[in-house]
Amino acid sequence: MKKLLVLLLLSAGASAQTTQGINVIAYPGADVGVQFANAYAANGCNTYVIPASTTAYAFSHTMHVPRCVSLLGQGRGIQQGITTATPGTSFGTTLLWTGGAGAAIVSSDHIPAPNLSGFGGTYGPSGGTIGNFTLTESAIVSGAIGIYTGGDPSGSISPSTDWAQETRLENIAISYFDTAWKGGSNVFWVNWFAPYIAYNNVGLTSDSAAADAGEEVNIFGGVITANVTGAFYNSSFEYHLFGTSIDFNGLNSGYQITNAMVELENCHVESSEQMIYSGTQLQMHGGTIQFDNSGLSIPQLIKMTSNVVNTLNLRGVNVYSQSTVSNLVYWPTNQSDPFPHLSITDLFGNHNGDVKSIINAVPSTLYKDVKIDTCLGPLCLVVNNR
Repeated sequence: MKKLLVLLLLSAGASAQTTQGINVIAYPGADVGVQFANAYAANGCNTYVIPASTTAYAFSHTMHVPRCVSLLGQGRGIQQGITTATPGTSFGTTLLWTGGAGAAIVSSDHIPAPNLSGFGGTYGPSGGTIGNFTLTESAIVSGAIGIYTGGDPSGSISPSTDWAQETRLENIAISYFDTAWKGGSNVFWVNWFAPYIAYNNVGLTSDSAAADAGEEVNIFGGVITANVTGAFYNSSFEYHLFGTSIDFNGLNSGYQITNAMVELENCHVESSEQMIYSGTQLQMHGGTIQFDNSGLSIPQLIKMTSNVVNTLNLRGVNVYSQSTVSNLVYWPTNQSDPFPHLSITDLFGNHNGDVKSIINAVPSTLYKDVKIDTCLGPLCLVVNNR
């Protein structure tokens, strides 16, 4: 069988090896998804490369990438459904999903936590990376997912018992999917580096039935922009972002981030129509909140929604708005838990005075974990119920 495969490769005139790893398109298959499956069947845990091209690689066969595999392109290509470069030029590696509902790439495998490669288990090479390419559809198709990580609780995308901790996603552009990235069960310690997640319906979310999942989804740098329902939407995972730009998401929902636990460290959050956050847990340290549109009047930039308990921590954030904003923060006044966490300190900006109030109502002394000590342009407020 291996001899037959070698003959097929030689007859195709393609080298099975590049300086970066195994050349996926040197293997037989109806599309690049099938070619990757055949390359993996022949070589197992390894580094696989999809070369740069002047045209996109259209595919409808899902690429299932276990953690011992690195799947790499040769540079991000063109987003927004563009499938052909200027004649004679290469635009990196662009993967064009044509399979409709379902996942273009699945990152998971059946090896459980005790056998993690990084802990000397039986899994093989550690620290596989998926990256350095563009993944796109030509237009948003309902139910289409760019990358699904972990076990699918329903068992339709991946086995429900699959694992996906220690997943690394690097320099990937994902555009024009219903959901760019979705996490399933047994997903934690996921690290993104310099992503470009744009023009999808939803940027990042998680399966509502996901089990043993959600710890430490980290995003370093990159841009999450123009995802029409939101950058993060209805997700139980915890997201930590470092130096990331979150811009102009949420045209349909009205909020850039909805119902997600998010920590932003020195990030830039910019809108022209959409409010910033709606949910129960937000931390933002440093960075900028910027609202560009000068023709609007909006109730708040940040809306805390739980009548039980909320967590909000804003520290050292630059706030700039050209619209009239009634309150920087809306905080429910009827929470049942007397120990919400509310801390707003050391804000700056608002020199034009367009933000009219820091918070809609000063929390009662009945709430025992509240500290506000800041000025915001002409506004100053000090509350300490600790």
